Amino acid sequence: MNSVINQKYENKEYIVLDGGSTDGTFELVKSNQDKIDVFKSQKDKNLYDALNKALELATGDIIGFMHSDDYYSDENVLTDISEAFLNNDADLVCGGIKYLRDEKISRQIPSIEINMKNILLGKLPPHPAIFFKKDVIRDIGNFDDNLTIIADLDWCIRVAKKGFKTYKLKKYIYLMSIGGESTLTIKNSVKRAKEYINVALRYNILFLFSFLIKGMRKFLKIS
Repeated sequence: MNSVINQKYENKEYIVLDGGSTDGTFELVKSNQDKIDVFKSQKDKNLYDALNKALELATGDIIGFMHSDDYYSDENVLTDISEAFLNNDADLVCGGIKYLRDEKISRQIPSIEINMKNILLGKLPPHPAIFFKKDVIRDIGNFDDNLTIIADLDWCIRVAKKGFKTYKLKKYIYLMSIGGESTLTIKNSVKRAKEYINVALRYNILFLFSFLIKGMRKFLKIS
């Protein structure tokens, strides 16, 4: 929470959604209520349902997401994002992301442009590293919350097919703690494969094998 509050960029709207947790989130929000614009606590169907609820509440021109236990790389990230939009004819700005395990960097992904070529190659920016104009949502719609693992992939395909322009910010902006719904287990690998097939058939594109092979490499720990 402090990572957002301490950003030097002042013209921001901070929306906090809590899925009815009992881990002290409410008390933390209450202690910072003067710095939070909107707070909602209610059960969500899944992660993407929560993101969609946040999208409906957002009134700003540019939107980005942050999950609990994650944080920005420094206090200038939102300033850098704002300047990237102002100085470039872009609909989305993507930064790099670093994954942390036990507070140590275990993996990092540089900024990636959202286009069909990259998607077909299995390259996709994680959604917390993406900032986008609200007009993008007005055009292509929210996340498909019937997908529990790869709704961000489905959303990025819609972005690419519409031809929205991505600006790659050459900076690692987001630090994510390892874990979450898409973490690879046998159960989630099967669910992930089913969702890939669903999305592949939906758009009639053959990106399926790129992502399946990439996922299996991680699961089998093949370098």
